[in-house]
Amino acid sequence: MAEGRRERMRAKIRSRGAEGLPPHEVVEFFLYPFIPRKDTSPLAKELLKAFGSMDGILEATEEQLLEVKGMPK
Repeated sequence: MAEGRRERMRAKIRSRGAEGLPPHEVVEFFLYPFIPRKDTSPLAKELLKAFGSMDGILEATEEQLLEVKGMPK
């Protein structure tokens, strides 16, 4: 299931660009290389909830990121 979702996400990005996706899907896509073969959608939503935006996630420290439920250590 996750593999099919990832391919669909890649296709969306190829056709629409990242700007055409909701923020949680962009975060989800960026998590793929770090969390192989697992659904990254719940973690993407948790990160956005914790930090408020993509900028907030990118500005967070490693320690802050590791405090988010589901973040791999």
